[in-house]
Amino acid sequence: MAQREDSELYPAKFLAESAHPEKTPNPPDLLILNQPIAHFTAFSRLWKHTGYRICADGGANRLYDMLKGDLIAQREQYVSKYVIYSVNTGR
Repeated sequence: MAQREDSELYPAKFLAESAHPEKTPNPPDLLILNQPIAHFTAFSRLWKHTGYRICADGGANRLYDMLKGDLIAQREQYVSKYVIYSVNTGR
C-alpha cells in the first residue's frame, strides 16, 4: 500500500528556529512531564511550534525550575494552558 505524500512526518521541523512555512489548523501539543529540561533553546523552539502546552505529574515544577537566573524574566512567556497534578507532585 502506497503512503500519501502528505502523511509523512518530519519531527526535526519542530526544532527549527524559524516559523514553519506551512500553516496547520491543528498544531501538535506539548506535554511536559517531570523530567529536567536541560536545553532552553530547544525547549523554546518546541514551545513556539505547538498549540496547547500541558504540564503533568510535576512538569510545571520542571518548567518553573528551568526559568530561573537569567531566564526569570521570560517566565510570563511560558505559562502552560493546563496543569495536571497528582496529590504528591505539586509544590
